[in-house]
Amino acid sequence: NLGFISNLEDIRINKNHLTGSIPESISELQQLFRFDVQSNKLTGSIPDSIGELPQLRDVFFQYNKFDGEVPSSLCLLESMELLEADCLAFVGAPPTECYCCTTCCNPGLGGCKVY
Repeated sequence: NLGFISNLEDIRINKNHLTGSIPESISELQQLFRFDVQSNKLTGSIPDSIGELPQLRDVFFQYNKFDGEVPSSLCLLESMELLEADCLAFVGAPPTECYCCTTCCNPGLGGCKVY
């Protein structure tokens, strides 16, 4: 449960060899504007509830082991400015109605592509 830190605005826990998944309670962090968990060993699916964060603008998911797709609700947030995720997390290209600059990263193909 993340409710006890509901005023948290910035999470940068990249490159820490973290395991586990992102909890559904991420939606309780209503002031969160940056969520950087890149280059860890996180698994599971990215919760749809992350798209309920009204201040969220920068998200970095790439280089983890997530299942499924990046929730389209996240891509459609008007506050979103930057979304970086592994290309395999999208089916095809990211949704064209994205408000943000979306970057897909695929280490097997040698880098990232901006949409």
